[in-house]
Amino acid sequence: MEPSSEPDRQGPSTGLDYCSDARPEYRCDTGHMGAAQEATYCGYELAFAALVQDPFAELGSREVGVTVEMGSLSRRMGPTELRELAAVLVDYAETLNDLAVRLTTLRAERQAADSPHSVRGEQLYSNEELSVPSSTSRCS
Repeated sequence: MEPSSEPDRQGPSTGLDYCSDARPEYRCDTGHMGAAQEATYCGYELAFAALVQDPFAELGSREVGVTVEMGSLSRRMGPTELRELAAVLVDYAETLNDLAVRLTTLRAERQAADSPHSVRGEQLYSNEELSVPSSTSRCS
């Protein structure tokens, strides 16, 4: 008997081929996940995404998708939703950059001049002085 050129897809301890096992009642729990794509900042996990597929799902989609977890968002998305989410994140990144520029300006102004509107040496700003343009929200 010649060795098979087929890859071994058996489970680690049971010897079952989970994707083609003759017992279909076990296949509905079979899920495939690609490598995790994580976004972290200073040790905090901000977001998680991975390609996923549940080829034998009885409920929900059997299509390949991307699972995204970010704050209270945790769902499988298709290409259109991913592009919309990416656009919102790009807008939000611009907002964070705008805030950084405004903060730099406010701190420079505080150092450059003594303000008549200070309490215990701290500069007080109006809501208008602290405002930056809001980012947009998108959802289909």
